[in-house]
Amino acid sequence: MKFTKRIFLILIACAITTNICAIQFRHLSIKDGLSQLSVLSIYQDKLGRMWFGTEEGINVFDGNNLTAIKTLRNIPPRILK
Repeated sequence: MKFTKRIFLILIACAITTNICAIQFRHLSIKDGLSQLSVLSIYQDKLGRMWFGTEEGINVFDGNNLTAIKTLRNIPPRILK
């Protein structure tokens, strides 16, 4: 009985002192402005923006808006909104 109480108290102490962090996840699609569904790379910068690399170019998500930066052959990149 004493062993069970000790384990219970240790578990409560761990639960209280552990930093529990809620992870938020949001699916982005072409309807949201993603240039292509196949994402080849993902990067998060210091400002929290998410950068998605696709075959059609780069997409930047700031938490609210998704901006596609597409490149075409022999034409400089353009920003699409």
